[in-house]
Amino acid sequence: MTDSNSLPYGVNSSGGIDDSATPEVCNQNGNKALAAGNHTTAAQWYTAGLHRDAPIDLHHILLANRSSAYAHLCDFRRSLNDAETCVQLQPNWPRGHACRGAALEGLGRHAEALVAFEEAMRLDPTNTELAEIVT
Repeated sequence: MTDSNSLPYGVNSSGGIDDSATPEVCNQNGNKALAAGNHTTAAQWYTAGLHRDAPIDLHHILLANRSSAYAHLCDFRRSLNDAETCVQLQPNWPRGHACRGAALEGLGRHAEALVAFEEAMRLDPTNTELAEIVT
């Protein structure tokens, strides 16, 4: 039997996502999974966070993060869907446009990807990573 005190916050004794996990906890655990290269697990955490984010305060962040996880899994259609929804929710947030660009690039839609990256760069002109992509 697993000691529930040794489990990461938001994980139940069977290893699943605890029903009491908040959107913030789901996002944090998704970020940890993504950083560890566990992209499927990350997508699951972000999905759980989206289901729990009733006032949709974190939706744009969770969508961008899940878009990134899907891109790592080479599921660029789902990545693009999340990125486009993110951009609809927060049109002035550069990260949503950057995620959209990455998904479009993965789909081989390079001209559209460049436009998305340029929009992200317009919104965040000091971002050196974006500058490398656009130039």
